[in-house]
Amino acid sequence: MSEVKELIKNKKRILYVLAILVAIISLSFYLLGIYGKELNQGSKTKTGEISELVIDLNNQKVLYQKNPNKARPLASLTKLMTIYLTYEALENNQLNSSEELELPYLNDSQAVSLRSITADEKSQWSIADLMAAAMVMSANDAAEALGNRLGGENEFIQQMNQKAQELKLSKKTNFTSASGLPTEKGESVATAKDLAILAEALVTDYPQVLEQTRAASWTLSTGGIIESTNGLLTSNQHDFEVDGLKTGYTEDAGYCYIG
Repeated sequence: MSEVKELIKNKKRILYVLAILVAIISLSFYLLGIYGKELNQGSKTKTGEISELVIDLNNQKVLYQKNPNKARPLASLTKLMTIYLTYEALENNQLNSSEELELPYLNDSQAVSLRSITADEKSQWSIADLMAAAMVMSANDAAEALGNRLGGENEFIQQMNQKAQELKLSKKTNFTSASGLPTEKGESVATAKDLAILAEALVTDYPQVLEQTRAASWTLSTGGIIESTNGLLTSNQHDFEVDGLKTGYTEDAGYCYIG
């Protein structure tokens, strides 16, 4: 895999999409994978439950793949679609980034929540802050608030799946919530190949998203600071830049990453 290492060191920024839909003990295994060792080392899942893909988006050359067309639970990687649709609504003047929305209460008390970072449980946040919270700290209530504003739970899920069709994602991909939290309809699922398509669309159509996804921390309009869930942004054990893009975890999905 020396070719991958050489491409990473190239002065010209090259975007890779890596979708690891497998329970990996730590992101350090992703780094080992780049340098030629097994990407699934330390995996808690059985062989066959993995969906992985490394692709150079400049020429669509596949550098590594393992079951790229296998559908797996997405966890918070689901938020990529929610943010895509939010950017689209802002572009079409359906939303204003300064508009404040009410945070919903989550059924899961363990789920990451924007409400939890303030002592007074601030419940109204601007759309700009909600987008940052969803992408940087992976706040589930922030993503759900955006989905509620864009159409409500059921209608927004339809919008997500409609956009998936427009982007030519496969029929294996299916969204069930704005945040990636499980619902009575199950978990959102997708293949690594479909995630590559979605990620490319997001960073191509709305490259400003990288300002947040490459940040180790982000300051909200209230002055509060949120920390990224992406350990690669804070680690000094590698010599290449990371642009994000999103992490995720649920019990069924395991640890997920796309970058």
